[in-house]
Amino acid sequence: MTTQEAVAAMHAAFNRISGVESRPWAYDRFWFELIKHGYAARDVEIFCLWVKHENEWKSRPRTFHIPRMFGDLAEFDADLSLARAWARNRRLPLTARDTALQELRPVVDPELEKARLRPAQSAGQVLAKILRG
Repeated sequence: MTTQEAVAAMHAAFNRISGVESRPWAYDRFWFELIKHGYAARDVEIFCLWVKHENEWKSRPRTFHIPRMFGDLAEFDADLSLARAWARNRRLPLTARDTALQELRPVVDPELEKARLRPAQSAGQVLAKILRG
């Protein structure tokens, strides 16, 4: 992948996730710096998804401002490590198929399941067990 393609991929990932429409040439310097330090479009994507997720839970959301997000590479690297951990541990939302299957699947109580699998005993057998001690 050429540098120009990598820049375009980073910018497209940022625009798609953030919803901010900006021109790539305005922020080429930031994308080139990230590429120079070994980052890829996937890193930008994970980072933007993490920022979007964090904004849903914080009272002061972080804005999708390219110079603030990618300007300080040390801060970006620290935040990216948090974003990678979040991406590694997150669960993807259930698909419509998974949701339907989950609703159709019977709920099994382990105690009831044990009782169901035990063979039936007559009252006489139970009384004999009790009397034997």
